[in-house]
Amino acid sequence: MTHYYYLICAGAQVDQNTQFFRVGVGTSRQANSDFLFLTAAAVDKGWYFERVSDTSDDFIRKIAESLYPTTDGTSLLRLQVKQCLVRDVVRAIKRDETLPSDVNSAKNRLNTLQYLSLNYRVAQVKSRR
Repeated sequence: MTHYYYLICAGAQVDQNTQFFRVGVGTSRQANSDFLFLTAAAVDKGWYFERVSDTSDDFIRKIAESLYPTTDGTSLLRLQVKQCLVRDVVRAIKRDETLPSDVNSAKNRLNTLQYLSLNYRVAQVKSRR
């Protein structure tokens, strides 16, 4: 069974350059070891690392609304929360690389914005000209 956690790679202040992740953690021995390593790294670096729940979902939504205030309700899509596995995050931290990006989530987010946001469609047409 996989449990999901939010990881916000930021110190005391969150801005548009902050990376947001939804990390999947399994129940295997390796996954437990990776979870403990990621928990220790998050505490050491001052990152937000919390299990996905109603409270954490509400917190992420409030961050999205404060960073990207919109009237059409697409601020959460603009936040760009990347989906990844705990193993990939731990590998990136140990190798001191940038954390993994999720291409499928980015494509899905852009497609959803195109269908839901008139402002996004107008900006897209203007950028083509």
